[in-house]
Amino acid sequence: MAEEKEIKLDKYDRAILWQLDINARMSYSDIARKIRLSKQAVRYRIVRLEKEGIIRGYRMLGNLSSMGYIYCRLHVKLFNVDQVAEKSIISSIMKNEKVNWVVSCDGPYDILVGLIGKTEMEIEKNISDIFVAHKNYIFNYDFATVTRLVLFNRGYWLGKEVATVKKYMVGTEKPYIKPQPVPLAPEDKRILMALAGDARVPIVKIAREVGLAPETVSYKIKKFERSGIIAKYFLLLNYRKVGTQLYKALFYANPMEPEVEKGFAEFVASNPYTIDYVKTLAPWQIEVDLEARNNEHYHEIISDIRNKFKGIIKDYETLYILKEHKFLYFPI
Repeated sequence: MAEEKEIKLDKYDRAILWQLDINARMSYSDIARKIRLSKQAVRYRIVRLEKEGIIRGYRMLGNLSSMGYIYCRLHVKLFNVDQVAEKSIISSIMKNEKVNWVVSCDGPYDILVGLIGKTEMEIEKNISDIFVAHKNYIFNYDFATVTRLVLFNRGYWLGKEVATVKKYMVGTEKPYIKPQPVPLAPEDKRILMALAGDARVPIVKIAREVGLAPETVSYKIKKFERSGIIAKYFLLLNYRKVGTQLYKALFYANPMEPEVEKGFAEFVASNPYTIDYVKTLAPWQIEVDLEARNNEHYHEIISDIRNKFKGIIKDYETLYILKEHKFLYFPI
């Protein structure tokens, strides 16, 4: 994979990215007011960041639990594959409508796959389809059911301590509590699907596509935001172009009381390079994604976590994310 050159950003670029990271649907006018720059200058800079490939897109991330879905991940180790075969496998997996996330990585696994389903049987069927199609190339795999997925803002944009903003994609702030599923009408799903593909899509365009008045679409979106159906409007970045690398740490941990786990999660969240915290039913118990500057910086962060919770963390594994191939956190 060709190495991508870091693009230098000034304070206004970083301020814009910070605001978009908080809310990728924020208007040019609101961003301009918050960073004290003209609306025209903000629009120009965002367009430039898109053209330079720093901003890869904008996604709406829904709370899958609130929509009645189970979220699982496959961690797959391949064998007997070259680059052409691996590319073909990834392309095939991405076509599955219940697959919402696919990345290639370096470490104990080669491919990570996110799967959504209403039932365990539906997920089992999709896993079986993947394995049957690629049985000659799958050496082994591990399976993780996600019980809580918390998203954080990228505090490193501002170069200073900032309050951690938590958004829940799976589960709630209270451990072991599953949100009551919210029924969605067909037009609700179409609105959410439009936002999932492009969080900045104009309301008038959504209204035209779903056949509703813009005022009705606006009302429904605000209702989804208040209810937590919409967890976050997410900024999709080319992290290498802003001088970071994406790592996933898999922590093998001893059982924790709720208050201890809360302290662990808050300590992880306090690091501005941490972008999420994932609780799983898997061989490991916790996943943490970090956008660190380099390997040394990543291991410094991990060392801090292990030293702080040395009686809890038994071991960890590292996945170096090479490429995100699919990122669409909404069920079709």
